[in-house]
Amino acid sequence: MGHANIPNFFAEEEDSRRYLRHLEPDISFLDRLKTPAFIILAICVALFFVLFSTWAHYNLDQAPHRMFKILAGVIFLVLLFVRPEHTLLVLPFALPFSERLPVSPLPMANSKNILMAALLLAWIGHGVLRGERIMERSPWNRPLLLFFGWAVLTTIFGVFNMGDGASDIYPMLQSLWNHLMGFVLFFVTFNTVRTREQVQRLAYLYCVGAGFGALGVLSEYRGYSYGKRVGGGMGDINGAGAYFAGAIVVTLEVLAAKAKRGWHRVLLVGALIGSGVGLILPASRGAILACGFSGGLQALRGGPVRILLVAITAIGIFFAMPDHVKQRFTETQEEVASGDVEKGSSGRTEIWKATVDVIAMSPLIGVGWGQLPTAMEQTAYGDGRVAHNLYLEIWAEAGIPGLVLVLVLFGIGIREALALRREEGFARILGNAFFYYMLALVIANVFGGRLFTFYSSGALSILAALVFRMRAIIEEERLAAWQARRAQLEGDAPLPLPLHGPGSLSR
Repeated sequence: MGHANIPNFFAEEEDSRRYLRHLEPDISFLDRLKTPAFIILAICVALFFVLFSTWAHYNLDQAPHRMFKILAGVIFLVLLFVRPEHTLLVLPFALPFSERLPVSPLPMANSKNILMAALLLAWIGHGVLRGERIMERSPWNRPLLLFFGWAVLTTIFGVFNMGDGASDIYPMLQSLWNHLMGFVLFFVTFNTVRTREQVQRLAYLYCVGAGFGALGVLSEYRGYSYGKRVGGGMGDINGAGAYFAGAIVVTLEVLAAKAKRGWHRVLLVGALIGSGVGLILPASRGAILACGFSGGLQALRGGPVRILLVAITAIGIFFAMPDHVKQRFTETQEEVASGDVEKGSSGRTEIWKATVDVIAMSPLIGVGWGQLPTAMEQTAYGDGRVAHNLYLEIWAEAGIPGLVLVLVLFGIGIREALALRREEGFARILGNAFFYYMLALVIANVFGGRLFTFYSSGALSILAALVFRMRAIIEEERLAAWQARRAQLEGDAPLPLPLHGPGSLSR
């Protein structure tokens, strides 16, 4: 009985050892693969594979620079496989040039597919080798996967409904992949980014990368002797305008509240100017309207600093606008004022009527993904065109389920942004930025289908993943603090759990 009150020092020592094991670096099999010898060996194997494939299928008849681009892409893939978080940092600079990235002579080995392969291998490979959960829960997981599945089903239905049957399945699925690959970045980003610092860095680089993308617009504009609407590295005029409209409202928010260092401010101001140029030169009226509406609301609800920034940006855009862009808006105003709405809308009203006729053919399941132009030829309009309205286009091609799933994705994004706006610090900034970004995106897509491109869906997916990850980090921190406080009240404080990794709260 005399030993009952003696402290159990051995138990306390064991607890201390268990706690210190949480602090020790987790040396896994994958960590050992990061040695220079393994990287060099992997690169040599990759080079041999590419050289052999090129020789076997093309007999080296292609231009040498194409082969070198493939080699560079494969080296890039191998190097970044061991550091997936670094691969993500390349994306903000690749998105605005996605339609101008090198094309290879090997099937499916273009730059976008190589980049996606690097990201997917890094994400899944790290999870498998470390024995971690590959896909964590997120608000977008279920609706986005359902949308992917429904898109595949409607694509297959469409080739038999409007196409040439089974022979069209492969090219249509390939086209579907090109349209939806940007959404895959959501899963990669959400499950790779783990800390506040990574969220902050990637959001910051999104702004800088968008501003950098204006170089592609300027280069193409100069090539046409300064008098033509251009899409730059994105290829599509209206799509480029919508991309830069979203980038402007995000950069305005980050610049107003985030930048504390001088060189950060300089980079963000440069990014804002670049995105402004990218918005002006494509002369997309819908994108400028979306940016103006979102930016105006941002100024009214954001206080004096944002009012000043939005005012300076708007004035700068107006005075920097070339004469041919101003003339486009002037002509539109005059045509609408004279009652010629059809001409003022560049024929959109007639196209929308024809799209509604296509919807009437099959309102429930649609005519099939990618089959709208073919179906439109059977209407009174008599010409195969895109719908120039994302919501009508999805309804016509993917039916009510497709439209509902897209609206659910938008609604969840706005809901999570509003929830993040109630937090403090960078979380609040990110919530505000994503809310205004979503607002600009929703408005811009009323005047065109500007979502199913690698740069547009990629930007949306990355920003959504950052918002959802920030929410998850905050909830994990609150749960850990609540558990610690409860343990203190109960007088039996457990060892603290790591927020991420094996044994974490996020698993």
